[in-house]
Amino acid sequence: QVTPRAPGLNGVLYEAEFEHQFFMVFDDKKKYLGCGDAWPSAVKLPKGDLVLRMQVRHDDPALLKKYEGQILHLERTLSSKISLSVYPTQGAAATGGKAFGSGSLPRGGATVCRVGEPPADKWPKGAKAGDLLLGTATYAKANASLPGEGKRPKGFPVVYSIPPAAPSAPKVPPVEAKDTRTEVEKVEEAIRDLKVKKLSDLAGKDDFMTLYDRFVAEYPDHLPLLQTKLAHLDSDKLRKDNLTQIVEVAEGIIGRIDQGKLAQHFGTNIDSDDPEAVKGRKAMEKEKGALISALASKARAVGDLDQQAQGVEESKEDTSSDKPSTYEEAMAELEKWESLNKDQHAKLVIARDQKSGRHGAVLKLVSKLLGSSCKVIGKKELLSLRKDTYATLGWKHLVDYDESWAIISEPKMYAMF
Repeated sequence: QVTPRAPGLNGVLYEAEFEHQFFMVFDDKKKYLGCGDAWPSAVKLPKGDLVLRMQVRHDDPALLKKYEGQILHLERTLSSKISLSVYPTQGAAATGGKAFGSGSLPRGGATVCRVGEPPADKWPKGAKAGDLLLGTATYAKANASLPGEGKRPKGFPVVYSIPPAAPSAPKVPPVEAKDTRTEVEKVEEAIRDLKVKKLSDLAGKDDFMTLYDRFVAEYPDHLPLLQTKLAHLDSDKLRKDNLTQIVEVAEGIIGRIDQGKLAQHFGTNIDSDDPEAVKGRKAMEKEKGALISALASKARAVGDLDQQAQGVEESKEDTSSDKPSTYEEAMAELEKWESLNKDQHAKLVIARDQKSGRHGAVLKLVSKLLGSSCKVIGKKELLSLRKDTYATLGWKHLVDYDESWAIISEPKMYAMF
């Protein structure tokens, strides 16, 4: 629940210099989420990137120009309350000593109390310097034998300004392993890495293979270079027509990695103070990442090939035995190295559940991804997956419902004021 406030404009109606004060909030797909005016109320907002559009009107364009950079205050309720400690003296507040107890004051009497700062670990997540924490304090104890509240009903305002974060302790730079390469080797490797980086930017484009063939002749066993070809073939534009080649390239990468050595390395901890051990761990982490990526691409491609084979007539010769491995084996190999619960494997998990007829599991995962900020599968594709799953289950009423809401979920333009 978030309340957007425009400090210089809110709270005035008939006496206002500006007219037609109104705002609307949208998600990153231009879906309308809520609105407010000169007396804004809370709007329920989901996670993710949001857009707030505000309109004010005036006859003088020069005055309107000044408000192009209007700062908005976003007010939200804390997920849990933060209690403040109160002390009788400055010394007690400074040392966290004895707290202020209860007492009585004569009519017209006064006393002084010091309010301690909330500890930094109690601040709301994401709080930054300059943010304000707003609350209330009451000073009178209610007396049940007397009529009324016995204290000011809404209390007295308490405001705390979040200070700048304390500087973190300087980190001792890790001792780097001695670089034994010659200057010539350093330059040659820098040139190679630059070529690979520029080539990766061309993944999915027509010029990729021309440069790849040239570079792979120079560096035939360089793992990052082989990975660029896999990324190129596995792009949305090309993967459908290159499934067999994706499997072959993935197998080539997997075959170049010593999985036994990799498993042995990650089976024990390393000495983080040993520069050579740290350097070796970084190299192994890169190999492990390349292995996981290749296994995932291979599993998806093998699964798609199996699906295509289901459409082939039974009288035709079954060529599935010619494949490097079955879909189940490919999935099992991947799960040896990585949990499939990560978002990056969402497409693979959905394909597996579809293949196994677990349509309920597909709907559960799609709903989870729709409620999160998943970057692997777009919202449009997720909605299409959900609709197709409803159709497979024969739930036509939900298919119709999704189609009706699709127009509202992803409008072509923002709603007009």
